[in-house]
Amino acid sequence: MTQEDAIILFIKQLDIDMINTLLDEGRTYQDMKKEIFIRKLGYVFDEFLNSGDTELTYKPGKCEAPMCNYQCRGYSFTGNTSGKHIDLIIEKETNGKVIDVYECKFFLCDGEENTTKYQSRVRIDRE
Repeated sequence: MTQEDAIILFIKQLDIDMINTLLDEGRTYQDMKKEIFIRKLGYVFDEFLNSGDTELTYKPGKCEAPMCNYQCRGYSFTGNTSGKHIDLIIEKETNGKVIDVYECKFFLCDGEENTTKYQSRVRIDRE
């Protein structure tokens, strides 16, 4: 199992402690220090849990915004009860080591035609 596989598994399980263990201390994630990113991702997980979700399903896809992270691969994670979702790009090296995780506002799942089918998006960085 690669680091990316493990991170996907623990996002699916809403397990912020294991994600904290897996991510590297010296890196930034979504341009934040790791501890800030983990805290904010924990709030996202709380929102899913408070909405009745017990796990997240996921679908692969990519960023569709030319002015952003165009064609970067990631996953759309959706609550099993609420239908809320968060789209994350998981940037990695060729060996599967994760070097960044960040939200994508213009995410398109493989095989789908538009990005607006979801009920509500949960955000790490709330504006």
